Amino acid sequence: MFHKFLSKSIFFALLLIFFILPISAQERPTPTSPDGQALTTEQMQSARVVSDMSTRNRVMVSPNQTIVYRLANCDMNDRNALCYVAISASIVEDASSELFSTKPDSFSKNLLQGINRSMTLQCSVSAYSNVPGAGEMARLVQNTGVTFHTNNNNTPLKVNWGNNNGTWTGSLFRWLSMSGPNANPGWGSYAPMQARIDTTSVGQVGFYLINVWIAGSTANFGVALNINTSGWGYS
Repeated sequence: MFHKFLSKSIFFALLLIFFILPISAQERPTPTSPDGQALTTEQMQSARVVSDMSTRNRVMVSPNQTIVYRLANCDMNDRNALCYVAISASIVEDASSELFSTKPDSFSKNLLQGINRSMTLQCSVSAYSNVPGAGEMARLVQNTGVTFHTNNNNTPLKVNWGNNNGTWTGSLFRWLSMSGPNANPGWGSYAPMQARIDTTSVGQVGFYLINVWIAGSTANFGVALNINTSGWGYS
């Protein structure tokens, strides 16, 4: 008799958990990202409204600039829905060096060739809910190592390497797919006029119920670093 009662108790307890967890997941605060970045109320209020995060809806982001977008179809009643996306570009490393030889004619030769400066250009996409002050739900990062041959961070340059180090997801988000970074021209190539490095990905909001992922909304994300004779930026 006791075993039957115990079995029924366990069954109803599991049934209760099954129905309660999805509700609780909707009320959980968005987890804070590793470095604690969060959008301000001012950034949310001034965000650009777009239908999706495709390149045609985005403007060029200059170095050390962040632009915030709000997805038009966001469910503002869902505290964990993907609503805001911030894109930014920065130089995270500057290992500049003027390469002059000890030969008598090298000074004028190197001035004509320009200064070789190795830099890491970082572009990132951060996903946020609609809760003011909440941390990132996820972040897609693209790092690109280049060598500029001018003083103005523009072409000509050499495209050295790329990776997605720093890409991160919280408990309510996951990356379904990711491709890149891809360079045009290819890695190790010299680009006299223009270079493009991009990463594409698909992310999904949701949560785990025991060991099962309960899927929510899905969105496309992308990074497109463009470098030409005018400079560089992220669109």
